[in-house]
Amino acid sequence: LRFGNCGKDCLVLSNDNSCWEKLYKADFPTGKLNTSESIHDWKLAYHLSLSGAIERLRCSHTQQNFFEDILGSGVDYTINPKTKCVDYISLSQDLTSATAFSQHKIRTDVFGNKFKLFFPLYFSQDHFKRALPQIQKTIVQLCPEKKTSRFDPLMVLEVLPKIMNTFIVLVSDEGLSASRKSFYGLLRIHHLFLALAHEFPVIKQEALKRLRRFVFREENRLKSACPSLGNLLPLIMIVDEKDFGWPRMCSPYLDESFSRSVLWICKEYPSLERTHDSSGKVESDYEAHRRVGRSFEAMQVSLRLLMFHVYFLRACCKGSTKSRALGYDSFFSKLDPEDILFQDDALGAGDIGTHESADQAKRHVSCVGLDFMHFRGQVGQIFETNTWQGFFRFIQAQSPPSKLAMARLLRQSVRSSRKKGYHKAGMDFSRVHASGTSKILSKGQEYSASSGLCHVEFSDVWGFDG
Repeated sequence: LRFGNCGKDCLVLSNDNSCWEKLYKADFPTGKLNTSESIHDWKLAYHLSLSGAIERLRCSHTQQNFFEDILGSGVDYTINPKTKCVDYISLSQDLTSATAFSQHKIRTDVFGNKFKLFFPLYFSQDHFKRALPQIQKTIVQLCPEKKTSRFDPLMVLEVLPKIMNTFIVLVSDEGLSASRKSFYGLLRIHHLFLALAHEFPVIKQEALKRLRRFVFREENRLKSACPSLGNLLPLIMIVDEKDFGWPRMCSPYLDESFSRSVLWICKEYPSLERTHDSSGKVESDYEAHRRVGRSFEAMQVSLRLLMFHVYFLRACCKGSTKSRALGYDSFFSKLDPEDILFQDDALGAGDIGTHESADQAKRHVSCVGLDFMHFRGQVGQIFETNTWQGFFRFIQAQSPPSKLAMARLLRQSVRSSRKKGYHKAGMDFSRVHASGTSKILSKGQEYSASSGLCHVEFSDVWGFDG
């Protein structure tokens, strides 16, 4: 029987900050935090010190932890020259402090990657409150199209989904390794997204409204109404599962996604724009089979992107948003995020100082039911998927029964794309993204360069992550 479960008085005592402060100073008499007067969560400090995880949660430049300073990541981003909006946002893989960024003017991470802004991450509720002004400032800076210096909570829906989507794009295109560091970085971004949605309820309300609007009518799915499908899916991460989930999104999302993919398929294989010959006869079985194979090849990165989104929704976005946040709190406060796998029975639910009962803790953990080994295995499975049947099976959608049926679906997507004005028959597909794509995406295996490119410089930085 756990002490915190013995009664209300025991639960209050097990969460008393002064008790945890005394326990910390008794067990860690030489601990650096003993001299700090600003710690409001000694229980968290004790658990992180006990596991040794606190030593890895330090600024790579000043060596301060999140109790002593505001910690986060450096931010690099690109602006779409056509829309004048930020299109991709990448976070550095090491931790940086507000002091290192503002006072020491650090603008490069330990791997040599340059960044422009500083974005705090979520480590605890106290850290979140201290970091909130800086979080709001950075979010405003990442919304230049708003032409304002005032923070609007709905700006969060323009920034956090782009951070999540950029991460997933880079993993899907092998521009970012599926390492422990990137995995836990993704979880902290999601944790921050949940914290912001809790701090400003209008964020969650608007996210749900946008999701429902997308599935309600086809005109709400057009590019004019929803410019980026990749930035739409992360909205499911901050709404309760009972209100909206992937099963409801699946069919309308696939229809629109396939229509938008025609442009990229035809950029690689222009002949696939023709669904019938000059006499109006549909393509032959041989041509249909070739369409199926070539379309999968051209769509491979976007298919991986969707599979990753569905995996994350399935693994991390069950139950309520409150349960997800509590699951992350328990995970990051109790476990050593370098050595211990995340499983339902690994929390030590109900241990001395636990804020919830054993049953409650287990429910929260099951809502964030993944570990690094599971993450790495799922990424491996995504990269090994090389058939349409495997793709549909992974995203839990019904697959066309045959190659000819798949070809019919792809031809319908061509007609749909043409009808929506995404492309025109006979257009020059080589001009698609003729000016190149975001430099952030150059980390991946695929990159579209401008036609006038005449000089390429390669650089690589190696480091030990262990």
